[in-house]
Amino acid sequence: MSTLDLRPLSIGELLDRTFSLYRRNFLLFVGIAALPQLLVLALQLVQVILTPAELRGPRLRSSRQPPPFLPPSVWPASSCLLW
Repeated sequence: MSTLDLRPLSIGELLDRTFSLYRRNFLLFVGIAALPQLLVLALQLVQVILTPAELRGPRLRSSRQPPPFLPPSVWPASSCLLW
């Protein structure tokens, strides 16, 4: 059995061992990080598929004009950036 080197490490040694560990197990770390994101993606796709079109919100307008039913004082601030 190998002996453990139980001593305080300098910052350089600590970083060297850390990056060596990441290099040796890169696919494992990527897989661990990707699993929750794939689960979130799957749930969002199911939500989009099951949501009726009427509830998804208005379609994007091709013109830059604000909607006709809003007076200019009620326009969202972001619509001013489109002018």
